[in-house]
Amino acid sequence: MTIANGADGGIDVRLFKSEPKLPIAIVQCKAWSKAVGVKEVRELLGVMANEKVARGIFITNGSYTPDALAFGASNPIQLLDGQAFLQKMQDLDSAAQDKLAAFAFDGDYKTPACASCGIKMVKKKTFWGCSNYPRCRTKIYFKNAAA
Repeated sequence: MTIANGADGGIDVRLFKSEPKLPIAIVQCKAWSKAVGVKEVRELLGVMANEKVARGIFITNGSYTPDALAFGASNPIQLLDGQAFLQKMQDLDSAAQDKLAAFAFDGDYKTPACASCGIKMVKKKTFWGCSNYPRCRTKIYFKNAAA
């Protein structure tokens, strides 16, 4: 498994079985409060075709529109909403759940990583800034901080 970093709209994870050059699936994740629409699922199919990957997985903490569900069902794209994703984790045995939790909380998970570069950000007075500044100007402002 490799995790891609970059602006949203790209692949978030590539899943591999044995041949490290050919992923068996690509994963797109959206943490949205609104339902994911058919446009986003269609874009994943386009990336799959471009990368010559036969399977796609789309994960959201929310839900999907009926059109997105229909499109995913008619293509090799698995759509997991928040409930389905949680259920997959709960279906794991306790040892696998513990291993997943250890992986999820390994390292400095309180410091955000830059969405463009994937490296840890630096805390400034009113925002987190990319460590690659000025080459990368990505910022995350603190709540109630002036932009």
